[in-house]
Amino acid sequence: TEIPVFILGNGPSLDQGIELIKEIRDQVLLISCGSTINTLSKLGITPDIHVDIERMKQTADKFLFLDKEYLDKIWGLTVDVMHPEFFEYFKRSGMGMKPGEAITSLILMQARAQGDDTTYVQLNYCNPIVANLALSYVHLFGFNNVYYMGVDNGFKDKDNHHSVHSGYYKDGK
Repeated sequence: TEIPVFILGNGPSLDQGIELIKEIRDQVLLISCGSTINTLSKLGITPDIHVDIERMKQTADKFLFLDKEYLDKIWGLTVDVMHPEFFEYFKRSGMGMKPGEAITSLILMQARAQGDDTTYVQLNYCNPIVANLALSYVHLFGFNNVYYMGVDNGFKDKDNHHSVHSGYYKDGK
């Protein structure tokens, strides 16, 4: 489909696109990655989908700072190695299989033992960062008009490592 998809990370370049996101919000599909959801909430922007890939409890704990009504509007998507509390925060959520993980092998082995010979989709290329998982879902869903914003994968300036609106800064510092 040709609907524009914005994959949003929490890097410094997100700050340059905030006004554009607000201006065209109703014309695009917004996907937040990881800690970006907290920044977007602070800025009054609600993504359509939120993705997370890191399995530790802190991944789910960041939702404690967000209103339930805010999260109820968002689809939560992840993979089968996610902390179980992730799913408690979203009214609608989904989980894909992450290739090479023990749990993926166990799920498939149990399905086969039950006589299920369905070919299940595995989200190849969902690593190493959460934006890769977002792109894996975008590809699976058939979107092909994709833009990255805030997905910087590093930084040149140690004082400019995330969006200044993120929780990594206090008062922009």
